[in-house]
Amino acid sequence: MNFQEISSLVDLVVNSGISEMTLKNGDRKLTVRKGNSGAVSTEYYPSDSETTVEVEDSPVSAPEVQKSVTVTATMVGIFHYASPPVGVGTQVEVGMVIGIIESMKLMNEVQSETSGFIHKIEVEAGMAVEYGTPLFVVGPNSPSLNREANE
Repeated sequence: MNFQEISSLVDLVVNSGISEMTLKNGDRKLTVRKGNSGAVSTEYYPSDSETTVEVEDSPVSAPEVQKSVTVTATMVGIFHYASPPVGVGTQVEVGMVIGIIESMKLMNEVQSETSGFIHKIEVEAGMAVEYGTPLFVVGPNSPSLNREANE
């Protein structure tokens, strides 16, 4: 494995829901771990043999990493944008406030359920929402990267 490949794997762990990934290549083993603080550590055990790299089971399977998540309203009320407001392409983290639902004169935070990028905003400020109304679509890749890949 070269530096570019290792760097790409570290980026994958940092920018996804994966907390740990271990790769084996013959006698070589690379483990990339993301701690609670977001810090990333790597362990690399080199050898002289060259074989195909295989990905071991990780806490989050590859299809789940690529899935978009729809954040929905958890109550009835009036939707408002967060301050500062998020837009399409904004990077969000788990627990980040991305909207507010006003209900009975109380402001209730809408938090992102996953890390990633805002792909779509389903509602406008001032709209009445009810339980289950789609508010945002959050995906793993920047929407601008998806457009470039499709062109």
